[in-house]
Amino acid sequence: EADKVSSRIAQILSEKSFNFSPSYLIALHGRLFAGIFKFAGKIRDYDISKKEWVLDGDSVMYGAAFELKAALDYDFEQERHFSYKNLTLEETVKHITFFVSRLWQIHAFGEGNTRTTAVFTIKYLRSLGFNADNELFAENSWYFRNALVRANYNNLQKGIHENQEFLEKFFRNLLLGEHNELKNRFLHIRAKDFLEIKENDKNVTANYGKVTANNENDTRNVKKVSVNDKNVTRNVTVNSENISVNNKNITVKLTQTQKDILNLIKENPCITQNEIASKLNIARETVNRNMKKLQQEKIIQRLGADKNGSWKILR
Repeated sequence: EADKVSSRIAQILSEKSFNFSPSYLIALHGRLFAGIFKFAGKIRDYDISKKEWVLDGDSVMYGAAFELKAALDYDFEQERHFSYKNLTLEETVKHITFFVSRLWQIHAFGEGNTRTTAVFTIKYLRSLGFNADNELFAENSWYFRNALVRANYNNLQKGIHENQEFLEKFFRNLLLGEHNELKNRFLHIRAKDFLEIKENDKNVTANYGKVTANNENDTRNVKKVSVNDKNVTRNVTVNSENISVNNKNITVKLTQTQKDILNLIKENPCITQNEIASKLNIARETVNRNMKKLQQEKIIQRLGADKNGSWKILR
């Protein structure tokens, strides 16, 4: 399914035609997902909600089924009469960010809204004279979606407001050639807590991960230092405490799909492969193949039975 849609995206982006209208958006969804979703090219007739990792399991308030067509017509009409004349590039980026976030929030289709929005946005930006392509969207698909989520989520009781800052960074990279860091952990509603924990971990590492022996001045008693070149492990005995420092760094390069799968497992360790496939809009076989790879690299481990078990992230 993912390969088919990717091929169709490439085909659509190679075409010069474009029409700024709700009917084009709907037809675009139909072309992308024909034969994949039964409702391809059809506006949904039911309300939806989606648990989001960045919202601690909460959902954005999506457009109501009974007014989706009216909502699309309104947003397109507003944008069609908006004038970009005399705007600076930065002001233009801000407005495009606003328009795309509102278009996505309607969520006119049962599935495939983010990819449809991305392709439509690229075509629209090209019609405005920008040299936009799919590369940044493909490389940062998870960030792009999470940024759209944060741009449309309010929880006043928790002091959380719609925040378009993250989506604007994405478009500044795309349209202004900037290099803003696009990290999903920054988008979480508790990102500040995560960053504080990480900073604390860094301090602990700095305090306990280094041993300095100064034969003249150091009052610490270094009894034994042995270095095994084969496994790059140093055993240091300091004040009767054994500290083992492993200097061998093992790096495993993950694909974006594998990163997305890990994020979903963090959110729900009991998640099934079918649920992952549905949330990421990819084939179950693709999920299975990537999860086997993660298991082989000892990044995740299956605990318990196939039906009632759970996943554990090892590293």
